[in-house]
Amino acid sequence: MTFDLGVWKTNGSLTATEASRVYASFCRGELPVRVVQNSPAVEAFYQDLIEKWPETGNADSSPWAAPLHHTASHVLMSCVWSKAEDVCLFVAELAGRHGLVLFDPQSEEVYLPDEEEE
Repeated sequence: MTFDLGVWKTNGSLTATEASRVYASFCRGELPVRVVQNSPAVEAFYQDLIEKWPETGNADSSPWAAPLHHTASHVLMSCVWSKAEDVCLFVAELAGRHGLVLFDPQSEEVYLPDEEEE
C-alpha cells in the first residue's frame, strides 16, 4: 500500500473536486491544459525533492514506493505508508515555497499556495 501525492502549477483557485479531476487526468496520462500550466517552479520543486530523497538509493532510507512521475507541469509521488507523514509535511512546505498546488488523493484535500508566493 502506498501514500500518493500530486503537485502542480495552476492558474487561480481549485476546489477539491476540481483538483481530484486534475489528479485523475495526470494518472491517465492526460494534461488538463485549461487548469494546469508548465512552470519552472515544478522543476525547482522536483530538484529540491530529490535533493532530500533521491529517486534511487537505499530502500531503507528512501520513502519512494515507485519512481516519481515528473513533467514540466506536475510531479506525482508514491511513498511507503511508514514514511507518509514525513513526506507529506516536507512536500507541503516545499509546494508552498514554490507556489504550487498540493493534492492528497487519500483525503481528497487540496492545498493552494498563497497568492504572494507566485
